[in-house]
Amino acid sequence: RLRQKMEFLSEDFQPVGDPGDSELDAFLQAHTDRFREPALLTFRHIYFSPDRRGDAAPVDAQRVLAELTPETKAATVETLGDPFFLPREFDSSSETDIARVFGQEFVPKLLALTPGEWSGPLLSGFGYHLVLVAKRVEGRAPALDEIRDRVLSEWQFAERKKGAEAFYQRLRAQYTVTVEMPGTFGKGERAEATP
Repeated sequence: RLRQKMEFLSEDFQPVGDPGDSELDAFLQAHTDRFREPALLTFRHIYFSPDRRGDAAPVDAQRVLAELTPETKAATVETLGDPFFLPREFDSSSETDIARVFGQEFVPKLLALTPGEWSGPLLSGFGYHLVLVAKRVEGRAPALDEIRDRVLSEWQFAERKKGAEAFYQRLRAQYTVTVEMPGTFGKGERAEATP
């Protein structure tokens, strides 16, 4: 409760100003990764299970790949490979969403594929996949005008955090901390620390 009261006090004593565009833009440029929009991929895949096929899974995938063309009908694709408990098609999925399903190492391989061509086999946490990337929207860093409210909110949070830390440091400078040394209870041995 005391900590919460001090945090409320620190916010009261540290009002957050109203930044101009130049200050917000500088904050955006300094934290590009935080605001970057991820790449989005639309793709379909054919799965080959190591549990069902053993060491033949990547070989079978390579054989099927040789027979595929971008025009291969979806109905035909559905009959190839092994059953997969998740969808065979993913629409406008972000890198984070893809990594959550297929594993982090799958994403850079997928991003490297040429759209419009069947490729693979790519190894995921499940097994092997032949993949056709239908569409890729590249990731980008949006301009300030597109995300002004979000940047302002993040800037205000950062400023409040800096203000609170400065407030704590000013309070800390007014105190001496006394630490009882281990095993010296009742013996009067103390170590004092000052800022």
